[in-house]
Amino acid sequence: MHFRPFQNSDSAALCEIWRAHATMRGKFQGIRPAIWEQMVFSKPYFDPQGLILAFDQQQPLGFVHASFGRSENEQGLDRTKGIISQLMVLESEQSEGIAAGLLQQAEIYFQKHHVKSIVVGGHFPSAPFYLGLYGGSRAVGILTEDQRSKDWFVAANYVEEDQILVRHWHLNDFRPLIDRQQMMIGRSFIIEAQLDPVPTKWCDACNFGMSSRTGFTLKDRKTSQPVGTLVYWDMEPLVKNWGVNGMGLVELWVQPELRQKGVAKYMVGESLRQLKQHGVALVEIQHLEKDPAMTSLCNRLGFQTIDAVSTFVKLI
Repeated sequence: MHFRPFQNSDSAALCEIWRAHATMRGKFQGIRPAIWEQMVFSKPYFDPQGLILAFDQQQPLGFVHASFGRSENEQGLDRTKGIISQLMVLESEQSEGIAAGLLQQAEIYFQKHHVKSIVVGGHFPSAPFYLGLYGGSRAVGILTEDQRSKDWFVAANYVEEDQILVRHWHLNDFRPLIDRQQMMIGRSFIIEAQLDPVPTKWCDACNFGMSSRTGFTLKDRKTSQPVGTLVYWDMEPLVKNWGVNGMGLVELWVQPELRQKGVAKYMVGESLRQLKQHGVALVEIQHLEKDPAMTSLCNRLGFQTIDAVSTFVKLI
């Protein structure tokens, strides 16, 4: 067995490893070289040295993708924050040893860049690769079904840090939210939709450059000033696995003085109503299990928990 960084001729090998890894709800199966080019290699921060493959002579065995997190202002990378964006290995009696060897190679790569900590998958939005290919509406961590991968990281002394809940709402069951509070909010504010809003941050432009997005802005009816925003994206190509027109919520902001007053609930409910009118059948939200505000919002709106994602961390 030997390891080496990515070469341009490796696309077919990567596809073979990806498709042979376990089939899961949150993993796009129909990957092909053109998708790698479009969604991974084309990123301006893609470093071939960080995508490391394992071979037995010419037979591909697995790969690991080492990358970096976002800077604080989200206009560049922070190379002290290591991200294991992906680890996949062909199933065999040697799988655990191959995974261990790949992780060791990734850590050698990180040490050359003086990385202080490594996160598996990354915390969205600090997740530079595989959005739309693995994880769901946000590319983070390891899916519950991917127990084999969890075992590999635990064996390499990575510690589970957070659980992220995956919530779905099938919009054929959607009904407008009507109560006194929501009616009063509707009289004071108006929500406007915008197709493909221009990203304001470099990292968002890199992540969503190939995706279709829909933004919503909540404005005060009297002043026309924006007081809240929402952004959804089309979750392509992952939603092809599910056979529905689905979108994922990736941004939700409400002016601080309007929080805890039902405004976020109004924004999400009204945006879902409009998305349903335009043929969207499913919406996904992901949030930290320990986030009480998002947990309460999703529970009140009726989003159902259908999966969970785990993140792991290691200090080096």
